[in-house]
Amino acid sequence: MRTRAAAEGVTFEEILARDVSAMALRRVATEEDVARAVLYLASDHAKAITGATIDVNGGQLFT
Repeated sequence: MRTRAAAEGVTFEEILARDVSAMALRRVATEEDVARAVLYLASDHAKAITGATIDVNGGQLFT
């Protein structure tokens, strides 16, 4: 985001606000969010999951 801000001549906060407003959950995923997904995948609750992609990104679309 800092690189994009510099390239566009705007502040980091402007880029962050723009990106967050486009996310489904309206927030950036945290390290804790990722850790919870990892714990789930390592648990017996996920024993039937194979070859899946789990996006832990707050609904951000990457193009």
